[in-house]
Amino acid sequence: MKVVLAVDGSPCSLNAEQVLSKLPLSTSVDLHVVTVCPSADLHAMSSVPEVVQDMIDQCRAQSQKLIDDAAERCRSWCASVQTELLDGHPTKEVVEAADRLGADLIVVGARGQSAVSRFFLGSVSDGIAKNAHCSVLVVRRDETPEAPNSPEVKRILLAYDGSPAANCAAKLLASLNLSEDDSIVIHSVIERAPYAGLPVAETVYEVMQGELEPKVKHVAEELRHKTPHVSSVIHVAAHASDDLVAAATKHNSNLVVMGSTGKTVWERLFLGSVTSQVLHHAHCSVWIARPTCESN
Repeated sequence: MKVVLAVDGSPCSLNAEQVLSKLPLSTSVDLHVVTVCPSADLHAMSSVPEVVQDMIDQCRAQSQKLIDDAAERCRSWCASVQTELLDGHPTKEVVEAADRLGADLIVVGARGQSAVSRFFLGSVSDGIAKNAHCSVLVVRRDETPEAPNSPEVKRILLAYDGSPAANCAAKLLASLNLSEDDSIVIHSVIERAPYAGLPVAETVYEVMQGELEPKVKHVAEELRHKTPHVSSVIHVAAHASDDLVAAATKHNSNLVVMGSTGKTVWERLFLGSVTSQVLHHAHCSVWIARPTCESN
């Protein structure tokens, strides 16, 4: 599995590295550690003042040490590790690096911990989640009182609506080497439509639930090959994103796995309203599955 780990030296970045090291991936990891320097190497430009060039050299040296140190920490659990110092806009450079490498996954830390700061997420992690062509794991430290100190992922919420994107997320989850101690909650939400409150509404919800139930059952059966602790629920709610965030909090999940429908540039810009809202408001890490498994 080709993984791009974007680091910036912050505690959030280190937490993302630690969570990645404990992910129960089923294949070996070829890791590409990247960071983005604010300034490119300008030695070829004779007009740059020496004092400015010295500052740039110092910044680039610090950035290189940052990725070298991260790579050294990761060597024990990776099949291979490479580093790359990027120049330019962080979001653009990380996404393009992932494309160039044919990455399966980008891992990045989220800065927002409080309910308010989570809404703003962080421009880089938000931009990568929206614009990447591969799956993205946005790692957020679990700050709930019950959260263990270990970065291991043990309690997973799968957001599932029966769509191809949700099936992609389920497939990704089924590919992990989960243990019998891990737990999975398959959470499905049927959003209340504009006709809510009309006599026909309950009939429509029953039909939708009837169509969704066998799909949920099938996914649950597949996931029970990985762990016996699999449960499922189908809710009718006004807003799917709010219900999913509440479910993640209720179950003290430390990872939400969900699909993304964005394939075109325009669709990726908006990411998908439910996915985007969960990414911004969940207290825990969010793994957005796309599109390598969607094409299978």
